[in-house]
Amino acid sequence: MPFLFLFACGFEPLSGTYLFSLSNPNDTCGAEESILAGAEETQEIGVTVNETTIVFDDLYTLDRDGKTASYEEIYDEQIEPGLYTIQMLYTIDLTWIQADLAEGTSGFEYTCTGDGCDAATAAAGVSLPCEAKYELSMELSD
Repeated sequence: MPFLFLFACGFEPLSGTYLFSLSNPNDTCGAEESILAGAEETQEIGVTVNETTIVFDDLYTLDRDGKTASYEEIYDEQIEPGLYTIQMLYTIDLTWIQADLAEGTSGFEYTCTGDGCDAATAAAGVSLPCEAKYELSMELSD
């Protein structure tokens, strides 16, 4: 029986064209229109699986550890230099549950630093810190 278990779990994620879909938005930022509005369309994305990375259409390179992959990028935007800085953390976290199927999350986390944060967030109608995330699913299409 242990032999069958090892055989069933021994898959590797496959490269190819995947159908990438986002669902179940969770937006805690409180903006009038969600940061995630319109992002739920299914798209095709080219995925290249390497030993330590997974590349999405040459746009994002995720760190790979077996059947999991993650990506993180931080953007800082000084709206008014010296007054406040908005920081956006973009993340992708995936787990392959079959060689041709992955699930996870993707989204943004926002923070603000500086003396002008309260006035800036009030004017924009958002609450910081906050997050805007989706559940994601990818299935090999070719």
